[in-house]
Amino acid sequence: MSGFGHRAIGALATCAAACVALAAGSVPASASGPDRAFSTPVAKGAGAARTAVSQSALRRGLAKHLRGAGGRSAAWVLDAESGGLLFSSGAGRKLQLASNTKLFTTATALGRFGPGERLRTTVWAGDDVADGTVGKGLFLRGAGDPTLSTRDLSKLAKQVAAAGVERVKGPLLYDDAFLDRRDGVPQRGITPER
Repeated sequence: MSGFGHRAIGALATCAAACVALAAGSVPASASGPDRAFSTPVAKGAGAARTAVSQSALRRGLAKHLRGAGGRSAAWVLDAESGGLLFSSGAGRKLQLASNTKLFTTATALGRFGPGERLRTTVWAGDDVADGTVGKGLFLRGAGDPTLSTRDLSKLAKQVAAAGVERVKGPLLYDDAFLDRRDGVPQRGITPER
């Protein structure tokens, strides 16, 4: 990996740590609990962000990492409690967020549910299992888990097999009904018909 890649990763890691530290330290005690039970970790290692840092040290650290990250970097950090601006660099630039969107997903989940809650991905059969066969396919029903991995999907597949499913004749689809449609469109072959 080039030096630029290491600098960009360092800047991203610093920004992510700042977001987690701010989100973890600013959840009001009156925040309501989760709407349902979860089983997959929202974030691993959230307890590591326990050291308070001054705003000036935060600004200096973020500025240092962003200077070395290249010309396509920008940051805008708000205090989650007061809404006040803590840091801004290139905030007016229009950039594609790409995989950085998971930072917002994680910060929102931590703020809403707390670090101990779980997001659950489940599997549903399109019809009854008959002689080990599901004829109408399987549906993955997610809850927006940004940590969902191949290992997690392998565990789900083993649970499906342990439930007596030996064959699936229909398609494997993803049920994203928990998402709104403001920022997305149905994806052919992935999104079930509604």
